[in-house]
Amino acid sequence: MASNIVYRIFGNADENILGAEEYPVRVEFSGIIFCSSGYMELNIDGIDYRLGPNMMIVHFPYSLIHIEHKTSDLSGFMLDADFEIVQPLLYKVSDINRLLLIKRNPVAALTECQKSSLERYIKLYYEHIERHKIFIGGAEEIHAAQISNLQAELLSNCLLLEIVSFYIRIGDEKVHICRNDEVVQKFISMLYKHYKEEHEVSFYAEKQFVTTRYFSSIIKSRSGKTPSWWIANALLTEAKRLLRDTNMSVKEISEHLYFPTQSYFGKWFKKHSGTGPLEFRNT
Repeated sequence: MASNIVYRIFGNADENILGAEEYPVRVEFSGIIFCSSGYMELNIDGIDYRLGPNMMIVHFPYSLIHIEHKTSDLSGFMLDADFEIVQPLLYKVSDINRLLLIKRNPVAALTECQKSSLERYIKLYYEHIERHKIFIGGAEEIHAAQISNLQAELLSNCLLLEIVSFYIRIGDEKVHICRNDEVVQKFISMLYKHYKEEHEVSFYAEKQFVTTRYFSSIIKSRSGKTPSWWIANALLTEAKRLLRDTNMSVKEISEHLYFPTQSYFGKWFKKHSGTGPLEFRNT
């Protein structure tokens, strides 16, 4: 039985949490980072955060994470999970997109009671996973496995809802997400699905049925950056990763990122990074 939640412990012996200590890393999954002891300073999508004991932070798919500093006594755990699966359940009690509210304020300080509750849910979920690793053979085993899978799904939903509940503030039910915030949220989500092949702002504007000019003004006013900056940043981050971590040629990277020619890619890369692709690779 496959698990849709991944639990990982980190501590003093870990040299590189998420592989994001030396360089920023783009994560393709959502999840949490929980600090049990010590302190951690990290940057997510250009915003600095600081975690201490019994503090946690939620990150979402395609976030750019950089662990900038950690103390020698740092310990804690990470959970990789898809928070989007519980948003339909949350709409049953409120018309607020609560996940968007969490994106705005991703850090939560937990009480001892909340910490204990979170740990119990994690333990219960994984005890179930271990207890029901059933060999699927005859009809009875298949039926039992189906029930066990349903139980795992419900337990994972309970775990995720428990995490979301830590972010509920008194009176926030009166806060409504405006149309402009939805435009930004959808843009960021679409961007990291299509940035490699779609470099034009007009593509993302048309997807939301607004003009390019109006779309650009919304993104700039709500995020502080133009959509062109977001697109270039996504491309540059991936280009640097490929130059640093793979043996792909500059030509192959330019084709992978859908630039019209290698020459155009080289000029574009130098404009945005200050160095050419080969110079960057050799530094």
